[in-house]
Parts: sequence; structure tokens; C-alpha cells
Amino acid sequence: MVTNIEKSISKWTKHVRSPASAQVSTSTDVAKVERVIPNFASKFANEFLTPQESNIGTLVSKIELLAASLSDVKHKRQGRRAIDSHFDYKNETKDSEIPLQGLDYNQATARSLEAFEGTIRWHNPNALFNLVPSPLLDTVALSTLTTLYNPNAFYDFTAGKFNLIEKRVVKALAKLAGWDWEKAGGFYTTGGKSTLLYAIKTGINKSDRQVINEGLTNNHVVITSAACHFSIESVCNYLGIGQNNCIRIPTGANGTIDLVKLKTQIEDALSQGKQIACVIASGGGTLNLAIDPVYEIRKILDQAADDFNLSYKPHLHFDTVISWAWLFFNADPSYYRTQVTNANVLAKIESAAKAIRQIEAADSFGIDFHKTGLCPAVSSFFVAKSFEDPTRTNIGRLNSLAEHDSFGDARYCDITIENSRACLGIISAYHVLQRFGIHGFQDYLSYLLHIREKFRQSVSEKFSQVFEIVNPHTQGFELVLKINFFGDTLSYQQICQLSEARKEQYREICEEFRQFITYGKHCNDTNVPFIGYVRKYSFGTEPGDLPAFLLYPTSVYTTDETVEQILGSLQEAVQTFKQAKATGEPVLTKRKDLQKDPPK
Repeated sequence: MVTNIEKSISKWTKHVRSPASAQVSTSTDVAKVERVIPNFASKFANEFLTPQESNIGTLVSKIELLAASLSDVKHKRQGRRAIDSHFDYKNETKDSEIPLQGLDYNQATARSLEAFEGTIRWHNPNALFNLVPSPLLDTVALSTLTTLYNPNAFYDFTAGKFNLIEKRVVKALAKLAGWDWEKAGGFYTTGGKSTLLYAIKTGINKSDRQVINEGLTNNHVVITSAACHFSIESVCNYLGIGQNNCIRIPTGANGTIDLVKLKTQIEDALSQGKQIACVIASGGGTLNLAIDPVYEIRKILDQAADDFNLSYKPHLHFDTVISWAWLFFNADPSYYRTQVTNANVLAKIESAAKAIRQIEAADSFGIDFHKTGLCPAVSSFFVAKSFEDPTRTNIGRLNSLAEHDSFGDARYCDITIENSRACLGIISAYHVLQRFGIHGFQDYLSYLLHIREKFRQSVSEKFSQVFEIVNPHTQGFELVLKINFFGDTLSYQQICQLSEARKEQYREICEEFRQFITYGKHCNDTNVPFIGYVRKYSFGTEPGDLPAFLLYPTSVYTTDETVEQILGSLQEAVQTFKQAKATGEPVLTKRKDLQKDPPK
């Protein structure tokens, strides 16, 4: 059976160029040559880059037809590609097999393009599910060529200058943080979770150099804010520290780590003879951009090192995978102060820029260019103030990067977990830094903050009967919404203080609405925005263990009008949901098989 995608591909296949010059030249004296090697290339004519690199046009045409095939599929929901979300993984994989004889191009491509069903269209303003902006097209083009030429950054001899570019990114970021760029070091890695892994491993090595050869023999702990990322326990598991040795410190009223409880926990751990592998400060999460006081944390750690006569200073990592970009505001304050006229936006910038400046007191920090750097996923960097080779036991050479001074000696396979290191994130990060510059990043972040301000104004002036913004404290651009179901006029905080039975009723309503706009018939028939969901939202010391809805406006095409349309569409969805609940219409199909909450 020929699918619609296959028909679409067939329609565009004629546009794929197959230039005669793409053929590999052979000797004219072929009759005299005894053939030993079969001509494999002839079976896949023009499907690989030729030695002359003359068929790049074929790649361009393939991209064009693939994109056309995807855009040819009609759907009403602009924030996500169409999908029948009620499929079962077991049933859909039971017939999986590798064909005995390979499929032709149209058939194979049609099967591969199935992967794009249900993917979020981050470039559309209606995609507000998480912090994943649509990447700059420059970076996509460079990533495509990087994939084509396939360099591996594990070793500069095979990767050319990609390792040099990687070093330039790291040094530039170190300067942006106010560090000594000559002592600083780091590398590209595969996501924010990996930056946390490298930070903790660095701290383990600092606290006990014997770990490198002997393994973990001491009882190490990781101490972090309750607001930090949920993956830290998982990292502790992978590193052999154990999830139970990740100690979470509650936050204070302003959403940042409670310094008194942090100090007490550090002293308790050291009194018990434990080694502090790492203290992780929050640079702000996906629900609130509340930035921990790193200067004060540094003082506590230094004092503890003196009081307990430690042979090491506990490693302090600043988890700034989101907020790192606010460093650009400190690089040239005069620019944004002449560009930003909205008082609320300006106040947020000033506050967050002052808080993120404390990065200079940290030992390392993490960066996700695919979050606030307009790069394709994934492009992350781990940067350390004083780089420590994790393979060296000789404490006298901790800062030695002499083996990386000359081309042919940059063996990152000795330092990183991966031997195979794709270069896409390296070239993307470098290019976007060069292309946007300090002012371009200031403009981008200011734009996002203005979107958030427009949402706040619209909710306050036009939609206050339907929505409540429950994270007014954030210095970022994310919105956490409480939806007022059934004429509910109670605030989020008031509901949090009701009886458990009343709170459970609210939880059930929120879960049903989440599924109504995510998996039900309504989301396929209308252009309802694709938003996030938080099962338990809390901030600081405020009561909070109830669901809320998360909006992350990241599209560069969001306008004042689209903000109104998004809120209006959500309001209509709430009304339709209420009607369905009142009449018992089958439009409400609750998924009882869902077992996990969406990550945030």
C-alpha cells in the first residue's frame, strides 16, 4: 500500500539532481585491469559524496524533498505535527524487522519520516511546551555539512580545527564569566546532565586523587539545592556515589537555597567523615529563574575547609544551563539600557544580570546552547575555572594542558567519557556566538522577556477570570499558570491550603484537562497551543504541591497578536472542556495508561 508520504516523495523525487560529473572517474584502460573489488557505488549511484565532492546538489535536493514531504501533511494543530497518540509501543514494535533486500528510496524514506509524527514544531508560536527554541538556520546548515564530512572531535588529527574551535568557545565563555582564560578549560558535551556529571567527577577527583586508580573508597556526598535539576540523583547513581548520597537543601522564601541549612548540612557531612564531592548551586530552573547566592555559598565552603582542615576545597558548580546567557548583559550594560524601555523588563534584566555575575566565584558552570543559544539539540559545554585533567593522579599537574599546545596532540578521548564526539554542537555554538555577538544575545533575551511581559499584561487585563500566573517572582520568561475551572475564584495558594479531598479533586481536573488538550479529540480538531504541565509546583517556602501548566514562549515569531490568540485559544479549550465534563461527551478520553509525568 502506497502511503501519502510515499506519494509526496515520488512527486518530489524528480527534482533530485544527478549530475553526470558526480560519477567517479575510472581509468580508460579498464579492459586490461582485472577487477577484484566489486563496484558497490554503482548499486547506490549518487547516494554518497563523491571524491570530487561534485554532487553536493543532490544532498540539497534531498533536504528539499524531505522538507516538502513533511510540509505536505495537513494538520490543524500548528504547535505539533499530527499523530495518533493512542498507539501501543509493544504492538507497534512486534513486527519490527530488517528487510532481506533493501527498500527503494521512496519506501525507505516514507518509513523514516514516520519518526516526525507528533514532533513539536518549535518554530511555531503555539509550541510552548519546554525551553527548546528553533535553531538559527546558519547552525542547521553548518550542522548538515558537519554531518556530511563526519569529523570526530576525539582527536584533532582527524577533526582538523574543530578542537581549536571548541577551545575558542570555552575560552570565550571563561572570559564572559570573568575568569582567567589561560587557566580555564572545558569541552563540548552531550547535554546539561553531562555537565553535571563532569562537575561531580571533577569534585570527586579533587577530594580524593586515589579515586582515579583505586575507585571510590570514601563516602562521598553531593549537596545541592532542591530547585536544581532532577537528574542529579541519576548522575550520582552512574558515578557510583549512590542516589541517597545526593542531599537536597530546601529553598528560602525567595526561591534560592537556604544558606543556614546548607551550612548545617555541610558541617554535619564533614563531621561524619564524609567527602564533599560537589556542591551544586542553581542558576535558575525551568519553572523559576531564581539564581542562588554563589558568593555566600563560596564563603561557607571556604570556611568549612578551614574549620575541618580539609586537604581540598569542595568543588562548587553553578548549574547555569539556562541562565548563562544573562552574562551577556554584564558584558556591555550600556547597550541594553538604551534599547529596553519597559520598566518591568529592565528591572528583571538588572536583577538577573547582577545575580549571574556571581559565577566568578564558582569552580565550574554548565551551558546549554540549545536552550538559550539558538542552536540545534544538543550543544552543551562544561567549563571549569581551573581545568583538572580527570585522568591524572599527579596533583602537581592538575592544570597542565601542555599536551594540547600543538596540533596532533589534542586527544580529548583521554579526558571525556566519549571517544566518539560529534562536532555539530561545537560548530553551532561557535557560529552563533560569532553571528549574534554580545548585543544580539541581549536583543534575543530582551525579546523573550518582553513576550513574558505581554502575557502578564494580557492575563491581568483580559483573562484574569480564567488564568492566574503563579510564578510572578521569576526573573526569566517562563509562565506557570493556574487555570480557574468551574468558576473557581480561589488562588493557587488558597487551594494548596484546602482539605486533601478538595486538593485531590483539583488534581483530577488538571490531569483530565492536560490529557484533553494533549491526547484527546479536541487537540486534533483545533489549533490549541501545545503547553507543558507540572504535577507539583512550588516556590520557596510557599505551600505548593498541586498541578499547574507551563508556557515557554521561545518562537522568534511571537507577536502581541499571537499572545492574545494563544490565551484566547486556551480559554476556548477550557470552555469546551467544561462543557464536555457537564454533558459527559465522549470527547473527553482520559488516558489511564499514562504512568509518568512530562519532564521539566
